[in-house]
Amino acid sequence: MSASSIRRAAIALISIVGVGLTNVPVTDALPADPFILSEKIHVSGGLAGCTEVVYYEGSAELLIRTVTDAAGGVHFDPQHVAFHGVVGVGDQSGAEYLFLGADGGSWNLNFDKNGVTAITDLSHARLVGPGPENGTRIDATFHITYVDGNYRAEFGSFVVTCGAR
Repeated sequence: MSASSIRRAAIALISIVGVGLTNVPVTDALPADPFILSEKIHVSGGLAGCTEVVYYEGSAELLIRTVTDAAGGVHFDPQHVAFHGVVGVGDQSGAEYLFLGADGGSWNLNFDKNGVTAITDLSHARLVGPGPENGTRIDATFHITYVDGNYRAEFGSFVVTCGAR
């Protein structure tokens, strides 16, 4: 998998969850370690299922815990997003779907000399409703590792299972 494929996989993962990080408050300086952020965020987007595109909107609970280590590395562990009341409408059937699922992973960032950066993310969603996408599952896994700022390893998987019951 090429670096551009990894970038596309990362974008796909973010689009599954539709994480609206623009809704998260930003401060000039992070408070003392550990820093914990728990915030309700707005999510919206479109997901190409097996038979139609489902446009969804709702809210999710974002939980991030960050710690800075003695070497200056920043760790987002856990990073978790859980859907709450995310609903969608099929563009062909007009059927309403409930999105069930979560996204989570760990991000360990250190871009300094001799630093290792590893990002792992898992996303799972399932559509439940009366339309043709009922039971469709989306499972995505993404991992990338950089050492000394140089790309070293990657893995990406994006699977849509039609009508999984």
